[in-house]
Amino acid sequence: MNQAAAAQQSVDASAHSHARGRVHRLATLATVLAGQRDAENAAGTAMRMLDHATGMESRRIHERIVAVRDAITSVSDGRASAELAERVTDMTGAHLRAG
Repeated sequence: MNQAAAAQQSVDASAHSHARGRVHRLATLATVLAGQRDAENAAGTAMRMLDHATGMESRRIHERIVAVRDAITSVSDGRASAELAERVTDMTGAHLRAG
C-alpha cells in the first residue's frame, strides 16, 4: 500500500475519533499528497483539516497547520494553494515566508 492510500485509510478510520486525531490524520494525508506533487488534492484535504481545527487553541495543531501549508505552497502557487495560505494566515496569524 502506498503512503497516500495508507494515510487515506487512516483518515477514513478516524471518522469516530476525537477532533484532534482527525486533524492530525488529515494533515498527514495532505502532506503526503503534497510530497507526491498533487497540490490540488492536498489543498482540498488541508481545507478539510482546517474545518476540523477551527476553534482549537493548540500550539501543536497550529504548528502542524503551518507545516501543511508550507508543504503545499512549496509545490504549487495555484489558486487552491493561495486560498489555503490565506485561510491559514487568518486562522493562525502565521504569514508565508518570502523567498
